[in-house]
Amino acid sequence: MSIDPSLRSTGIYIYRPGIYDFSFTIKTSKKDNIKESYNKINSSLKTLILSFNVRIVFLEDYAYKEFGRVSSISKIAEVKGIILNAIYDQESGVEKLFLIPISTWKSILNNLKLPKRKNKQYINTVNQKYNRNFKTCDEVDAFLMFTAMNLLNQGVTKTNKQLKLKEEMYGIWD
Repeated sequence: MSIDPSLRSTGIYIYRPGIYDFSFTIKTSKKDNIKESYNKINSSLKTLILSFNVRIVFLEDYAYKEFGRVSSISKIAEVKGIILNAIYDQESGVEKLFLIPISTWKSILNNLKLPKRKNKQYINTVNQKYNRNFKTCDEVDAFLMFTAMNLLNQGVTKTNKQLKLKEEMYGIWD
């Protein structure tokens, strides 16, 4: 499972060869109070983890210094905490969590030359290239992060961060 976290639109991609290939977006509304949004993210993730028997999770990890406003930083940290709560729930069965910095997974895929993320063409380009039917940028990002981790496992690393991550992932693709 790979997760592109956000308060309003959390992208999910779940893959198990020959068994399932699934993407989903957990959407919350600005009309919801913060507690309702957090509960929806938490319960949706727990349901997906249990339903798909997820054992390994890639969670996009933010470089907090990239965000200017303190309120944005705290919301992102809170969403990450909610997601970690779902992953580490005693019933979840998740065996391994990898926190993947945005820059790490994007640098692995930098040769794709994709359009800007907020552009509908971004979704269309990925859908055409990979024969998919993603509906949101968040689903695309979750899929691309998973794809990058798979490529990292198969190929040569470019940076020390990538090498360290590849070593941490040793054996999980077997």
